[in-house]
Amino acid sequence: MKIIYPAIFYQDKKCKGFYVEFPDLPGCLTEGEDLEESYAMAEEALGLYLASRLDAGLETKAPSPFGKLKSKEGIVCYISADPGKYRKNGRSIKKTLTIPEWLNTEAEKTGVNFSAVLQEALRLKLEI
Repeated sequence: MKIIYPAIFYQDKKCKGFYVEFPDLPGCLTEGEDLEESYAMAEEALGLYLASRLDAGLETKAPSPFGKLKSKEGIVCYISADPGKYRKNGRSIKKTLTIPEWLNTEAEKTGVNFSAVLQEALRLKLEI
């Protein structure tokens, strides 16, 4: 599930790059050598920040309402990221499941990775 937060892009006059901050998310900062790289880095920074908060069980401040955030020195841009893509809770657990024998046979013939399929299906079901 993608989540959107406002970010402020500032141009660094010394090196021609940009640095980005998320005012609603203390410590969520990044930078890039040009606008394209800065935007990509902002998506990654947001995703990693939100994923780390989720993995730690911490609450995250809601984004500022659309249009409310202003900046005299930078440009406000809305960034979306999918924290599920960045979640790193590395501990795996074993699950036992039951499927029809014919389905198991067909899946094994094609070399299906059951764990990968289950993870993908769960992400789609949970919209994460």
